[in-house]
Amino acid sequence: MRNLILYRKIFVLTLVIVLSVFGISDIGYSQFEKNTTEDNSAQFDIITTIPELSVDQIYEKAIRSVVWIRTPNGGQASGVLISRELRLAVTNAHVTNKSKRIDVYFPVRNRKGILISDRNFYVNEKNWEVLKELGYYTSGRVIAENFKTDLALISLDGLPETARQIEFSSDFELKMKINSPVEVLGNPGALDLWRWTAGRFQTVYQTENKVEQLHIKADIFGGNSGGPVLNNRGKLIGIVKESDRLMNTLAIPTKYIVELLSTLELRHIFSIKNYTVFSVPYQIKWTEDGTWVQQEPLKPGEGLIHWYTGSSDNIPSGYPQVRFDYVAGDREVTFKSYSVETYSRFFGPDIRDRVGRDMDARAYHFGYDSRTKKLTLYDSEKK
Repeated sequence: MRNLILYRKIFVLTLVIVLSVFGISDIGYSQFEKNTTEDNSAQFDIITTIPELSVDQIYEKAIRSVVWIRTPNGGQASGVLISRELRLAVTNAHVTNKSKRIDVYFPVRNRKGILISDRNFYVNEKNWEVLKELGYYTSGRVIAENFKTDLALISLDGLPETARQIEFSSDFELKMKINSPVEVLGNPGALDLWRWTAGRFQTVYQTENKVEQLHIKADIFGGNSGGPVLNNRGKLIGIVKESDRLMNTLAIPTKYIVELLSTLELRHIFSIKNYTVFSVPYQIKWTEDGTWVQQEPLKPGEGLIHWYTGSSDNIPSGYPQVRFDYVAGDREVTFKSYSVETYSRFFGPDIRDRVGRDMDARAYHFGYDSRTKKLTLYDSEKK
């Protein structure tokens, strides 16, 4: 049931954004969930008349969605929260660049309510424990990358109470005019974090790869990559990609975020590693009426990831099950089975098909019991 809910949330999130393409651009994700059976036609007429916001209003409304990203190779960039409930953020694929995980920071305010923009506060190890406990510093798992559109989706381990998801607007081509004001939020270069930069919308053009991009005039720097571009109502219209010294900035339209969301696949995964000196043949069965599937013998020191795609409702209680040769070296699979648990994870096509990736699977391992002189299957996550 839990995974049906996850599927529904992804579907609703995608549907809400798609609806914005047709002018229904200001209805919230949670609001749509509550009102799917109601007549909202009058409500839409009212919502679409929302007035323009001042720069200060846009900043205060959106800044809690903006994150600072640090990558394993020392890179720094920006990103934006697109779903609080699913804990999903978006940034550039050239930022994540096939990393498994990245560090993510949300803006913190001091006791006077002033936003702390000094990078040293966030990188100071003395602050990490508190920041992590409150969700302002968290780890993000890269779940999808598309290098053609230069977008990546991040699944966050935690969120602060103050975090809010950005609001989408995907009808910019109909409403944005040349020189319309836009605002860029992000973490440029070595400057203070969570900065605001004013810009002007120029046009939408298509690259040689037939990917649309927004051309914006804005004076931004490298650390702005992955950050949000907002219209004068504070709605997300694009993700910063790159810029030059002449203030020519390129941004990725939000419709490509929708496309990337639609590629996510739910998998239930577990891993087995072999900590013995023997090769271990084993079999896996995912359902009661399923068949035992023979796996390649797991050599000493090796590990493999196994998964089931689809709703967990198709996996009965007590499954999947593993059976294996617990008498070392006789190469016969016993009929004693072990029930294992799985983790449910979303993956984009490029991530889920990446061979050898750890994927944060529920971990088990084969070990040797010197007392019984037999192999057994241990839960690696239980002390």
